[in-house]
Amino acid sequence: MTDGRAAGGKRATLLDAACAIVADRGAEATRLADVTAATGAGTSTLQYYFGSREDLLLAVFQHAARKDFEAAVAVAAGIADPWHRLVTIAQHLTRAGADDTPWRVSVESWRWALRDPELRDEVLADRARWRTLIATTIEAGLDCGAFTTTAPPEAVARQTQALIDGLTLPRALGDPPVDAPTPPEDAPPAAAASHPPLAAGWGSRRSCDRSHPAASSDTPHAAATSHPPLAAASSEAPHAAASSAARHPADHPPIHGSLADGLLTDALRKLVGYG
Repeated sequence: MTDGRAAGGKRATLLDAACAIVADRGAEATRLADVTAATGAGTSTLQYYFGSREDLLLAVFQHAARKDFEAAVAVAAGIADPWHRLVTIAQHLTRAGADDTPWRVSVESWRWALRDPELRDEVLADRARWRTLIATTIEAGLDCGAFTTTAPPEAVARQTQALIDGLTLPRALGDPPVDAPTPPEDAPPAAAASHPPLAAGWGSRRSCDRSHPAASSDTPHAAATSHPPLAAASSEAPHAAASSAARHPADHPPIHGSLADGLLTDALRKLVGYG
């Protein structure tokens, strides 16, 4: 291993530890001494890699954002079906059953960015990367006929981000109703009826034709320029009833879990016109 790679690995290790501290204590309460205590690295080592405490915090925000995005891209790349890829990305961002450290660090970075124009630009650029990932997935669903929305993918991606932002805060705060379990898609009618907000969300599924070429991430959807305004994002076109096999393909297990998961998938169905 070269000295450069070793130094990069050491820096990443220090940043991982600092991320955990920021997530636990908040950026304003994080000191160099805290990172020293957690890692055993001396203050002079931290100053060598990062400079001041403020520079360390900025590096933490950048490191956490990049690492979180790369992890999601890696998982999404292995999911061929656009609907399940979209839900997986959205659930990743709402921290469904996952460590919420990246999101906590993100919140700290948003607070810091309110007073730091340079960081604000980086936070907005990070949100743009996520929006592009979501929009590309929506384009793939439109291209293979799984999604029927007539709104531009970029507009639906912005709505999806707003949806995710709205669900993530109560989930991160541990709002009991939001994290309450819900019945699976094949639950008896009585159980399903006890969750009326989700009734429209559990329904037929449309799976993409596997023979259809995957949408290119740098090729916009052909019909994007002719899409009507944002209000049309939720398609109201009728769909034929699907058989049980079509609703639950073998490689597409039913999506269910907490109320937040149900609200998320329900709203996503409407936004992209799925099912």
